[in-house]
Amino acid sequence: MLRRRPWPGFGEPFNGQAVRRRTIDLLVDEFSPGALIETGTFLGFTTRHIAGYGLPTYTVEVSPRFRYAARHALRDLDNVTLIWGDSAVAMRHLAAKGAIDRPFAYLDAHWEEDVPLQAEIDCLLASWEDVVVAIDDFRVPADPGYSYDIYGGVPLSQEQLTLPASTTVAYPAVAAVDETGSRRGTLYLAQGEGRAAIEAGQREGLLTVSGRGEAAAAGKLVEERG
Repeated sequence: MLRRRPWPGFGEPFNGQAVRRRTIDLLVDEFSPGALIETGTFLGFTTRHIAGYGLPTYTVEVSPRFRYAARHALRDLDNVTLIWGDSAVAMRHLAAKGAIDRPFAYLDAHWEEDVPLQAEIDCLLASWEDVVVAIDDFRVPADPGYSYDIYGGVPLSQEQLTLPASTTVAYPAVAAVDETGSRRGTLYLAQGEGRAAIEAGQREGLLTVSGRGEAAAAGKLVEERG
């Protein structure tokens, strides 16, 4: 599902969504991750914001038409590593390196008909005991005011994901009408010590915990310093 530029919030981090920005700022502060992982660099608007937390930041982009613009936009940030390639392959690459502890992941690589979301989540939850994940463009069941992506007639929704029973699941608690920018839906996941950060978001009135997940059963990459 392709959106046409410029959409509301274009050029700003997190689609110009002030509540989502406040939520992620709080989660990062509470969780104290060792690194940040973003999939779907696009033009680097959100990358620049999350790099501002001062942590090692890894961002992945598969589209050649966005690579050069992102490289130029982020060239002054020495804590950013740009990875060109498939996001699911990149996630496995980062996990195998063993250099990241306690990641916070912002997943936004779904675009057009390529939806690597389940593979990204599988790798994150299997590779790190403590992790927090935010997923853009996701259906918020209790609030249809939040928009979301649909691929092949199937929405990005929790029903389409397989999550371990140990995973905490949460959605925005603030109504879409009180959000700014694009008002895109978000799903938040946490595991291990990341669950305490989600609980802090709930106490602040930013998140609604939906419960736990339900148990159920490559390309070339190029790294480049920003």
